[in-house]
Amino acid sequence: MMNIKVFILLIGCIISSDISLAQVRTDNLLRSKLDTAVDRAAMKYMSDSTANSLNIGIVYGGKTFSYHYGENVKGSGKLPSDDLYYNIGSIAKTFTGTLLAQAVIDKRIGLNDDIRKYLPGTYPNLQYQGHPVTVVQLANHTSALPGVIRELYPEEKNKLRELDFVGQANYLSGYNADSLLKDLHNVVPDTIPGTRYRYNTNGVMLLQYILERAYHRSYKKLITKYLQARLGLYQITPVLDKKQMKLAAQGYTKEGRRQSYVNLEGYYIGPSINATMHDLLGYVKAQLEERDPAIRLSHQLTWTGQNGFAVGLNWMFNTENGTPYFYHDGNTKLGFNSLCTIYPTQNLGIFIIANDVHSQQRIGQMENTIYNAVK
Repeated sequence: MMNIKVFILLIGCIISSDISLAQVRTDNLLRSKLDTAVDRAAMKYMSDSTANSLNIGIVYGGKTFSYHYGENVKGSGKLPSDDLYYNIGSIAKTFTGTLLAQAVIDKRIGLNDDIRKYLPGTYPNLQYQGHPVTVVQLANHTSALPGVIRELYPEEKNKLRELDFVGQANYLSGYNADSLLKDLHNVVPDTIPGTRYRYNTNGVMLLQYILERAYHRSYKKLITKYLQARLGLYQITPVLDKKQMKLAAQGYTKEGRRQSYVNLEGYYIGPSINATMHDLLGYVKAQLEERDPAIRLSHQLTWTGQNGFAVGLNWMFNTENGTPYFYHDGNTKLGFNSLCTIYPTQNLGIFIIANDVHSQQRIGQMENTIYNAVK
């Protein structure tokens, strides 16, 4: 027989959990099957004490939907919104891949070109047994280059420990293109390029530099011009200005503390994109429609691994019970987790942003719950 104290404790926990979930703010009106699926997935996520808020954008059957849960700032009573700017972490790499595709279309860059064609100076080290590193290998993570091109010195690590997050970001932003090129002389591929997948942020940063060299323009100008002229998206940018910074969403650390929002610049941290959900939905819609030639090219597979896994130009591909999908996730110390998944044959795209950094796996489970309910 259950101890009466244990029974009372269990009942108390259940009631407490129900009250907590009942207090979760949302604008989900629960009027459709999709609404219900999103609510079930979101409420499960929000039942965890580490959760704070969710911004869920969906393109389904050519229509766009957005849902918000929780509070942008704890205790404010205000939902997050589609007009707040979020840093989307490594999903930014898909923008670099799309810009590379545009450069190929513009005949500025060849996918199979030796990367040394676009670098100043000589780099005899950027080959393995006569096999050079090519541009496409930077975009599909098979360059065989080390994941870290520049190891921080012990004194630098000690200095960073003494700085707050803003100070750390500012310090690392001093690692510029010249720094990258200098350190590039000291690395070598550890196997034949193109034969092994190994996720590599530094490879994408090098690709970003190559794009700048090919067009003689900054990456910010290149990506914003492409997004505005080709897709009509004006609320996506690598760097927020002062006005946009006032609309930045509030991220939270693993300890639940508010994190300062800063621009992540330089060549050490990785490609960075800040965007509103309003324009991210436009980006998702463009992926599904594939009207833009660069987007179509970015979806073409450039490397195939095992168990259905493959890579395009920074997009990851796989299948779910025979249904193809491509995706990328993101995590940033600015305090956000994100996931973008596109199901072309289902005419479905899902973009989820949480302003906590606790569990990328739980973001994936939420996305999968939504997909399974509407497929």
